[in-house]
Amino acid sequence: MRKIRLILAGMVILACALLCACASSSSTRWHIKSTTKPADDGKAAVIIGVVIAIDEKNQSISFISAEDGSSNIFPYNSATAIYSKSGTDISMAQLSPGMVLDISYGKSSKLIEKVQVSGSKDVWENRGVVSFSVDDSKRAMRVGQSMYSYDDSTLVYSDGQKISMMELNPQDKLIVRGYGTKVLSVVVEKGHGYISLTGDSLFIGGYIDVGGTVVKVIEKDMLLIVREGNYKVEVRNGEYIAERQVMVERNENCELDFSDVAPIVTNNGNIRFNIDVEGASLFIDNVETKYAGMVVLPTGKHEIKVTANGYQTYTETIEVDVSYRIIDIKLRKDEQQTGTEKPTGGGEGTTGENQTGEPSTSETKSLGQDIVSRINDVTVSGPEGGYVYFDGIYKGVAPVTFDMITGEHVISILYNKEIKSYSVVLAEGGDDVVYDFTGK
Repeated sequence: MRKIRLILAGMVILACALLCACASSSSTRWHIKSTTKPADDGKAAVIIGVVIAIDEKNQSISFISAEDGSSNIFPYNSATAIYSKSGTDISMAQLSPGMVLDISYGKSSKLIEKVQVSGSKDVWENRGVVSFSVDDSKRAMRVGQSMYSYDDSTLVYSDGQKISMMELNPQDKLIVRGYGTKVLSVVVEKGHGYISLTGDSLFIGGYIDVGGTVVKVIEKDMLLIVREGNYKVEVRNGEYIAERQVMVERNENCELDFSDVAPIVTNNGNIRFNIDVEGASLFIDNVETKYAGMVVLPTGKHEIKVTANGYQTYTETIEVDVSYRIIDIKLRKDEQQTGTEKPTGGGEGTTGENQTGEPSTSETKSLGQDIVSRINDVTVSGPEGGYVYFDGIYKGVAPVTFDMITGEHVISILYNKEIKSYSVVLAEGGDDVVYDFTGK
């Protein structure tokens, strides 16, 4: 009986020992787990990034670093905090391409923990910019009176689509963001469209007024570039007046037809002009006129001007009646240009050189603040077959060459029923300028 008691006591002691060992083992495993480091060390890095795109489906933001121009794609999740510059909560839908953000992310996971519209002292933003210019040859942009640089990492958006800096137009209204002296992004807030005229023969030489914002003399086959919006358009030439209400849409051409304007019945006279210099140009009431055959003019007074290279300009006021009349015009040699040669740079007209071989002052003529070069030409070589306009004036079908006018200008191309415009800065001297906009 005593042996049985001893055996039972031994079994109890053994069971207690096993329980203690198990408790000890469990305690050890919990301690090891509690000291294991997480996958990410918990520290966040911050980068200033310009938004390229936001993929809400795959929850990621692609951006370009403002500091070094590198491209990155970081994920985000429902826990990612999003703030305005002032610190107010906003949604991911309120962020858009071109915005500059302070992006906080996990160093190891790259998961975005927080984004905020950048408050860095080096980051700036200008809204409603209408005074600007782009010089792509110098990779420079003027905003107001300040000059900034840009490079291939600079983002430019119109209607959410990437465009080039040269496609910005003086009629556009922009949001420009930058970092120090560099432009980071440009967003077209209000773009430009086009107005062309048909059936406008009665108005050539008059003027067109687009909502008081664009006023120009009407020329044959002209193209007007205006900011998108609603406008009242008035055309006027003497007694001929017509109005239209139009909606100009971004990058679209609005064609206005004035063929329904009835001509005023007048008596006409038949005039034959005999000009003694072959190739001379005849202008009647400031409109260039072909004179190989009979010229029909309304009765009354008309201003005549004849020009030719190497000859003095001829001007006269003539009185036209219903009778047939022949007008002989003899041009006088321009003594200042006698014996001169056309410069190798091309362009129209005959020009001279001084004894040093440098272009003389007669090689240029002023056009407002710009200069029409007698040294350099501009050639638009492509897209081949495209209709080329220079500041809205039709120049011909590409490839086409015309005189350079110095300063800031816009070249427009109508090709395959699509119109695109490019801002250029032209300077006299050096080589002629050649542009090929094929594929741009």
